[in-house]
This record gives sequence, C-alpha cells and structure tokens, in this order.
Amino acid sequence: MDACVLVKKMGLQMFTWMLEEIHFLTLLALPTSIMSLTEGFQLKLSNIFIGRVSGEDVSTELSSLFIGQMVTTCAAYSISEGLSVYVSILCSQTYGANQHRLVVLHYYRVLMLLILLCFPLFSLCVSVRPIVYFITQNWEMSVSAGSYTSIYCFGFPAYAYYKISVCFLQSQNTIWIPLMYLLIGNIFNGILQYIFIFDYDLGLAGSAAAYVISNYIIALLLFLHLRLFPQFLSHAEFSIDLINEWYHTAKYAIPATIQMVLGTTISCIFPIIVLLLISHDKNQLAIYSIMYSVWFIFSLFTMGYARALTIRVGQLLGANTITKAKRSAIFGMAFGETTIIFLSIMAMLLHRPLSVLFTTDDSFIQELYLNLLLLPIIILSDIVILGEGVMNACGMQQIYAGVKFLFLFVTGLITQVLLVRHFARKALAIYSIQGVLCVSCFIAAMILLFSRDWNKFTLKKNNNTQLTDGSVELLQKEKSAFHLSSQGSYFSKLKSIFKTKLFIITRYVICLILGVSLLVTVMLKIR
Repeated sequence: MDACVLVKKMGLQMFTWMLEEIHFLTLLALPTSIMSLTEGFQLKLSNIFIGRVSGEDVSTELSSLFIGQMVTTCAAYSISEGLSVYVSILCSQTYGANQHRLVVLHYYRVLMLLILLCFPLFSLCVSVRPIVYFITQNWEMSVSAGSYTSIYCFGFPAYAYYKISVCFLQSQNTIWIPLMYLLIGNIFNGILQYIFIFDYDLGLAGSAAAYVISNYIIALLLFLHLRLFPQFLSHAEFSIDLINEWYHTAKYAIPATIQMVLGTTISCIFPIIVLLLISHDKNQLAIYSIMYSVWFIFSLFTMGYARALTIRVGQLLGANTITKAKRSAIFGMAFGETTIIFLSIMAMLLHRPLSVLFTTDDSFIQELYLNLLLLPIIILSDIVILGEGVMNACGMQQIYAGVKFLFLFVTGLITQVLLVRHFARKALAIYSIQGVLCVSCFIAAMILLFSRDWNKFTLKKNNNTQLTDGSVELLQKEKSAFHLSSQGSYFSKLKSIFKTKLFIITRYVICLILGVSLLVTVMLKIR
C-alpha cells in the first residue's frame, strides 16, 4: 500500500512538473516562434511577389532570387545568427547566475565585434556576380543575383544589430516587446515590396531595397527602446575602455560564428552546387527554391522553439541545477518533436494551396504540386534544429559542428553525387537524402551530449567564473570594465589604450581582414 501511495505521489509530482515545464516553454517558445516566423516571412515575402509578377520567366527570376538569398543567408543570416546564439548562451547563463553587469558587458562586446565582421561580408556580397556566373554559366541569372546581394549587404548591420538586441532582451525574459517591433517592420516590408515590385517594376533590386529599409526600421525601434527603457543597461555605461576586454568575447564568438557559417553553407549552398553541377535545369532550381521557402517557413516554428530551449536550459545550467537542466532538455526535445510531427501533417494538408501561392504558371504549378506531396518527409529533418538548441545551451557548438560536417557534408557529398543523378526530380531527391542525414546527425549528437558530465557546462559561482566547453572562460578583469579609475584625463586614458599590445594586434588583424577582402574583390572584378 505504501508503495502504491509513493508511486502515485511521484507520478503526481512528475505530472505537475511536466505541466509547469510545458507552461514555461510555451510562454517562452510561442513568442519566439512567432518572432522567427516574422523574420522568415519578412525575407520570403519577396519570393511570393517575384514569383507572381514574373509570368512566363518565373524559373529565371526565382532561380536568381534563390541564389542571391542563399548567399545572403550563408553570410548575413549565419553571422548574425552565430552572434545572437552566442549572446543567448552568455546572457541567459549570466542572467541565471544573477550577474547582471556581465549581461551588459557581453552585449556591448558583441556589438563591437559586429563592426569588424561587416567588411568581409560587404566584399562577398559585391562579388556574387562573377561567382554565380562561374558556377551557372548563365549571365542573366548572375546579373540578377548580383544586383540583389549588392543592395542587400547594406542592411546587414541593421539586421545583425536587431538580432543581437532581441536575444539580449530574450535572455532576460522580455519577449513581446521585440516581437511588436518585428511585426511593425514586417508591415513596412510588405508595403515597400508591393510598391517597389508592382508599381515601380524594380524586380529583385526593389525587393532587396525594401528588405534593407525594413531592417533599419526595426533596428531603430529597438535602439530607441533600449535607450528609453534601458533594462539592465543602467548597470553599466559603454566606455572606450571596453576595448581592453573585448578579446575575451572575440576568442569564442568568432569560432562560434564561423561554425554557424559553415553549418548554414553545408545545409543550404552545398545542395545547390550539387544540383547545378548535375543539371543546369532552371525549372528544377526554381522548384528547389520554392520547396526551400516552404520548408523554411515551417521550420521557423522549430527554430523559435529551439531558441527558447537554449534560453531555458542555459538559465538552469547558470543556476547550477543539473538535474532540472537534463530533464528540461529531454522533455523539451520530446515536446518539440511533437510540434514537428504536427507541422508535417499541416504541410500535407496545405500542399495544394502552397503550389498556387508562389506562381500563376499552370505547368509550373503542376510540377511543383507533385514535389510538395512529400514535403512532410522533408520537414522531419527539423529534428536537427532541436538538437542544436540544447547543444548551444551546453556550449558544445564545436562538437555539434563536427557531427554536422561528418553527416551533412562528407556523407551528403557522396550520397548526393552518386544518387541524385538517377532521379528525374532531383530537387526532391536532394531534400529526401538530406532529411535522412539530419535524423542520423541528431541521434549521434544526443549520444555524445548525454554521455558527458553536465557539471562541466555550468557557470560556477566563485571568483574564477567559467563557462566551459566553448562558452566563455575565466574573465578575471570583468569588474575593471565597470569600476574604471577616475584618475587622469580622457586623452591620457585613450593614449594608454593605443599603447597596449592588444590594441596593436587588433589593429593589424583589422588591416589584414580589410586588405584580404579588398584583394579578393578586385581579383573577382577583374576576372
């Protein structure tokens, strides 16, 4: 009898905990999922407008737009996403440990790092035209894609700024305010897209311009919000003396960003290159682009949920509650997988209206309709996003990047090159193979994660504070950034900064990056 009572009591406690966890994850994941959907719809809205205005030339326009978006996705999106994930990890764990001053310090340092990363991106986006022409040997497609990316690159600072600021606010459980600003920017984006594409017939250039303007509107609203309602910004003021401390952030933020760029490149650009090398059929590339757009819109719910899972597990690890963090990670991934299955069923029911949404060409709609029938299988590959959320919270980005490289690049290269050429619908074959590889990648990553000691992932509350395994190591001089000596004038402080070895090394690194970027741009332009 006592055993039955004990089992009932434990079951009731577990059920109560599950309800509390669902309640917390829903409150955190619902706005983040809506926010991710808003961000993605802001980008993919141009696909709908361009597809419906192109008429008979829909394949060329959609292919050009897709190639341009893939370049900007692997550059602008992945860099800003890498920085924002880094901010989420640091700020959520630091906020969970009640070290509010460090939350602001991490935010300021990432903003300083953002300025450094803008220059190589500008060089890449300006040089897209010769790169696309070298791969496709299609001058019209390369010109259209180059014009799109050349305009798009000017919106990268605003896009990255609002991504970093949103994650900074989310780590402090402030969710709905950034969502409201994103919705306002999305409304402006839709209006400008319609005016530039339909009224002024600017095509891809007008679509990129509308997207850039909407990004700056969102960034301006967030900047004003942080100035008027400073949250934890009131704990510290931005100072030029932070230059002496920013290398702590760069030491881990740059590798994390590079891993995000490589991961996005493997999952997005690589299948396109395989498709172009095997077949130069623009119809298949256009179908691939629409399937990617539909998958991207559905996967945004999973991306938002994974971001919420990163914040939740990161806060529990920051509070040194290992058992709760493990249970939250396992239950969160199970709950997220249920969401993926639900989205797959929705995709199966909506494949017919989705075919008509992107174009008015009847023959193209029929071919697209047949490909979208198997869209639920493709959406199941979103399971790899859930694993990324937990791995990011534990600071295992490097290990996860290696697993993704092994499964999605090495294995994907062999299977796609050998098998895709034997299928008539190559776009569908590429996505099916990628879905199987994503599920295998998730299983391998979870085995590696739960076989490790989770005590290494925590933020230890002592004077030698650490974030291990790829987050942030000992920051013994954190307080010096806030308790600065008031002795000496501003010019004497500035002079001492310029004399430090760190600043000299930083100056040479910046000059090297700018020089290499300029050299690559000139060489590609000459060719």
